[in-house]
Order: sequence, then C-alpha cells, then structure tokens
Amino acid sequence: MERGIRQITGGHILEVLFPIHDDGLPFLSLSLGPAVNTDQGCCRSGSAWTYDEQTGEYYLHLFAREQPDLNWENPRVRAAVHEIVRYWLEHGADGFRMDVINFISKDQSFPDAPFTNLDSPWQSGKEFYAAGPRLHEYLAGIGKILKEYDAFSVGEMLDVEDPAEILKAVGHDREEINMAFHFEIVNLDHGATDKFGPREWGLGEIKAIVTKWQQFMHDNNGWNALYLENHDQGRSVSRFGSDRPEFRELSAKMLATLLGTQSGTVFIYQGQELGMPNVPPDWPFENYRDIETLNHWKELTSSHPEDTDLHQRALAEYRLKSRDNSRTPMQWDDSPNAGFSTAEPWIPLHRDYATLNAALQAKDPASVYSYWSAIFNLRKQYADILVYGSFRLIDAQNPTVFAFVRSGAVTSQQALVVLNFGPHAVSWTLPKNVLLGAGHVILSNCPARIGTKLIEPASVSLGAFEALICLN
Repeated sequence: MERGIRQITGGHILEVLFPIHDDGLPFLSLSLGPAVNTDQGCCRSGSAWTYDEQTGEYYLHLFAREQPDLNWENPRVRAAVHEIVRYWLEHGADGFRMDVINFISKDQSFPDAPFTNLDSPWQSGKEFYAAGPRLHEYLAGIGKILKEYDAFSVGEMLDVEDPAEILKAVGHDREEINMAFHFEIVNLDHGATDKFGPREWGLGEIKAIVTKWQQFMHDNNGWNALYLENHDQGRSVSRFGSDRPEFRELSAKMLATLLGTQSGTVFIYQGQELGMPNVPPDWPFENYRDIETLNHWKELTSSHPEDTDLHQRALAEYRLKSRDNSRTPMQWDDSPNAGFSTAEPWIPLHRDYATLNAALQAKDPASVYSYWSAIFNLRKQYADILVYGSFRLIDAQNPTVFAFVRSGAVTSQQALVVLNFGPHAVSWTLPKNVLLGAGHVILSNCPARIGTKLIEPASVSLGAFEALICLN
C-alpha cells in the first residue's frame, strides 16, 4: 500500500478481538496440561492462568478469566479467523480495528515472567507475548485477505514501544496492517508497576514521544495512528489538559490542535469532539462497572484493609484513569438519558449533559466540536503539510510550550504549531530561522489571535492552554 490511506465515506469498520474469545463459546483455547509453573499476571489483575476442572488443565487468559486466549499455533484457529475476516468483508465491512492484535503469538516454552514488581506475586511477562515469534507470520495471513478486498486495518500494539518493531507490521511493503496504535502517551501517567499508581508526567516526555513517532514513520515510509482517547482510556482533557470549567474548552481545543497537526490518521473517540471530561470528583464507587477497576479495588482493600489513605489515593487514580471515564453514555442532547437511550443506561450519565452535548455544540461556532471541524478542514486544505509533511521539534527544553514545524512534502510551505500546556499565560519567543519569512496565524483557540503575524524572533504572550497554527 502506498503511504497514506484512502478515504472511506460512510463505511463500516468493525472492531475485532482476535487474541481471545468468550468462554461461553466453543473454541480452541491455549492450555498447558495438568500443571503450570508460572507467575505471570493477568492484565485485569490476578493470575493469567486458571484451572479448568472439566479438562484437568490450566488455560491462559491475558485478560479476564472469562476470555481465554486463542491458540494461534493451531492451524484450525487461524483458518477460523480468516473465515471470520472474509465473512465480514463479503458482507460489506470496509476494514477492522483489531484489539491487542500483537498478543496472538506466544513464546511456546512459556517461561516464568521475570520478577520485577515486588508489590505483587504476579508479574507481567510481556516480553513473551507482546511481539511473539510468529506475530508477523500471523499478521501476514490476515493482511493477504485484507489486500484482496482493499480493506482498511488498524491494530492495537500494547507494550511495544520500539518503532522498528511496529514498522514490521505497518511498513508499506510488509502487507500486514495499515497502521498501529502504540500506548506510549496514554500510559504516561501510569505508576511504575501499577496502572493505578500515581505518576507525574512532564511535557518533555510528550514531546519526545511525538517527535520519535512522527519522524520515524515519515522517514521509513510507515504511517501513524493518532489518538488520545478510546474505550480503555480516561478523557484526554482531564489527563493532559484541565477539566476545570474555566479551562476545559481551551485545553480540549489545544489537544485537538496537537492531534490534528500531526502526520497520520486521526482517530477521535465519542465525546472527545465535545471535550467531555472524566467523571466528577464526587463520583461514588458504586457507579464503577469496569472489571479492571473493581478487581484492583478488591485486591487493594483485601491486602490493606485499614489503610484509608491508600484507599483515597486509589479512588483519585480511578477518577483519572479508570476505563469507566470514557464509558459514560454519549451526550447527544439535554433530553432524558442525554438522548443515548430510552432505557436506563448500564452506567450513570455524567451530570453535565444538559449543558455539554452534541446538539448544543453543533450549532455553536465557538464550541469544541466546531474547532475540530476547523482542524479537519485545514488538514484537507493543507494535506501536503499537515498530513504528509515532515516534522521538526523546536524549543525542545521549554517545560510549558510545545512547538514544532511541519514542512510540505511537495511544496516549500511550512506550518508552525505552538501549544501552551499550562494554565497560566507565558511569554514565548519564536527562534530564528524557523519559518521562511513571516507567519500568519490561520487558527487558534483564542479567536483574537487569528490573522495576526509572527515574525522572527518576535516574542508572543500565550494565554492559558492557548494553541495556534501559523502558516508562512
């Protein structure tokens, strides 16, 4: 496939989970006989191995015990997956989003996981399954079918941070999948050994991650999948901006500018286009539904029943990173249940739906929704720069301002992107020899800035969470 991606208008992309299956369905899962000597942990807490009394064997489940891992070493499993792919493509699907597709190949010696987390008896072992020995063989089998139908594909590649490894899956000459989701940014606030452990991230880390992926994929004929939210992540405005009332819209637009000015394909999760925040600070624990959160709380309170300070810290982390933050019902309008359903939803609504909903934002030219629309219009108008162009980081050491230049792949035109990641106004100086001449601001989340000029080495005062795109 040539660099880039074709447009799918009104198409259907199906989400599929090929590494695992539901234990209520007959299938060929991965077992290790009557005994297993491993300390490997499950992604949703506890052991990754469960004993099945009916067969007298242990089976592997990297996620919930109700989701046994499929045994991709068995050719019947691969044939069945290929049949599923063909079935949906024959019935009009345009492609697939493949959850944790990099988990389909495991080291068949099943060694014990290295003991790196002293706080838990269960260890990750990701080096034995995150990019297993036959991963690319298996992906090529799927890719061959996708090519027959000119179908789209994007795959999650959890626990893979080496661009060269992901390039093996998404390189244009590999014919495996079109693009992959890495997890480096969305894992930035995870604790060292525990997702719900506290961690303060720095802007320099985001700069380094974005620069690494933008430059590597551009220089090696790969393609980026750009995202900050999905069904497994907290809301980006709460994690990487500010959901305080005075800053929510500004920081949501700033983050939209960050995503929308990078090379690759932009993925927006439902509600992100509205700037929906995480659940409120007083969200009661009984409102949580996420198995990962519930299991973590159960283990924490069982092992530390009297440590109320630890309990409160955990609750604060749930409000930041629990998957339920992105699973509250989509807020369509101010009608009962936010227009999501005529029945009571499985999880409570965010209480702000009467004032933060799609119906209101769609008719408001100053809304987060309208700003996203402007971003996508610019991507279409200046695709040579914003979609296909090269990337250069500037002022790398600045702790608050993220600035970079996108240069056209065919033309000599450039775009300067400047983002203030802080809640305070800052003074920023445009370095010399960044733009070829004066730059005109074509979009900003501070409307008064649009149409103004930036001239090297002029100093500019950036408002809280201000974002601007400047064209030379």
